[in-house]
Amino acid sequence: MKNTNIYKQNNKKPKIGFFPELDVIGETYPFIKIAKKCKEKGIDVVFFSHGGRYEKLVKDNDIELIRIEPKLSFINQAKYPGLDFIKNHSDEELLKIISREVRFFKKEKVDAMVQGTWIFCPILSSRVAKIPLIIINSGTTAPPYFKAGYATFPDEMENIITKLIPAFIKDRITNYLLLRHKSFLTERFNQLAKNCKLNICFKRNIDLIIGDYTFLCDDIDFLGLKPSDDFPSNSYINPILSDDIFRNEIKDDEKELIGYIQKSNSKKIFVTMGSSCDKTIFLEIINTLGNTNYETIAIYGNILKLEEIPKYNNIKLRKFVSSTKKIHEIVDISIIHGGRGTTYTSAYSGKPIIGIPMDAEQQFNLDILKRKGVGIRISKKYFNGDKLLRELEKIFENYNKYLKNAEELKKHLKPANGDLNAAKRILKILENH
Repeated sequence: MKNTNIYKQNNKKPKIGFFPELDVIGETYPFIKIAKKCKEKGIDVVFFSHGGRYEKLVKDNDIELIRIEPKLSFINQAKYPGLDFIKNHSDEELLKIISREVRFFKKEKVDAMVQGTWIFCPILSSRVAKIPLIIINSGTTAPPYFKAGYATFPDEMENIITKLIPAFIKDRITNYLLLRHKSFLTERFNQLAKNCKLNICFKRNIDLIIGDYTFLCDDIDFLGLKPSDDFPSNSYINPILSDDIFRNEIKDDEKELIGYIQKSNSKKIFVTMGSSCDKTIFLEIINTLGNTNYETIAIYGNILKLEEIPKYNNIKLRKFVSSTKKIHEIVDISIIHGGRGTTYTSAYSGKPIIGIPMDAEQQFNLDILKRKGVGIRISKKYFNGDKLLRELEKIFENYNKYLKNAEELKKHLKPANGDLNAAKRILKILENH
């Protein structure tokens, strides 16, 4: 029989290491919230990092952070810095990094590692250190979603030829390939694993984002999935929202923003496109709405520099707000990019959306809202201001239908307590390991 009181007997608190991509806010804030819940349950936590603009956010939340060299100096420029790092370093260099990470994990005496879907060395270094690897993933990039056939042909791959192929055929091929696709990554990591004397074999790319334990930050019913042997009910920990993470970062007077929107008799729009939005598209959205009568609040985050911010009488631009959910709730329509957190935050607001995905995962997230009749997805590749105005008019002409669907979705969503559920499951894993 396993002794679940081992930590009490040894008078040692369990310790968890977190290793997210700290240059992506959508991966940073769930980890911070889970870490805080772990601390409340008596688990010591430490973040490891190779750099990233949100390292400060970890420290601001009173969480220890340890920088492991090398720092990814290009981290704010590359679309997929982890992948670029793998491509640009030799096996010898990567093995040295893995060895360095293992030394830090052992020095800090971590009992398990929590990692996101950033394809990088910790998926091997945690196994070399012989500690459990917990991966935090999105349900729309996990095998059950593709097995259900929900993925759609990526918008960024559309061209003159693919447009001639019926959508259902392209979608079927997409799901088939996403479940089976193998690339240089699998071969590279298999070779690295062999050099590390690990008895592990990645057969598909998707295996690289599946850990010893995999948590999906999702409501299983929202995804439209059923539990399976590989992904039982407790794999779906429920959504994690970011609203209280930025409390110390915000300087704007949000009461003024909310008052500005609430007293207006015009139709109201909220634009929030995360940190991954293409600058050209963001500016096209703003310049288009700036020439309408829609009262608009727009969050530009890290997309624009101060000198690039356009000025319009009907648009209030802010770098951040502490509670995007509050803004979603008081506008008529939100324009979003489809990041997991943004998708759920808008769903919990009970308002219609227009989505413009920047990548395939965001497209899959927006597809769920589209299937539930909550909004419309617009192609990034073929985006323009006229298209945006037409889709806005389409929603406003049928607003009661979209609003009813959004309110119905909100009513049936599970609580956004994924951070608490994750901490409970982590503690159980540590007790049983």
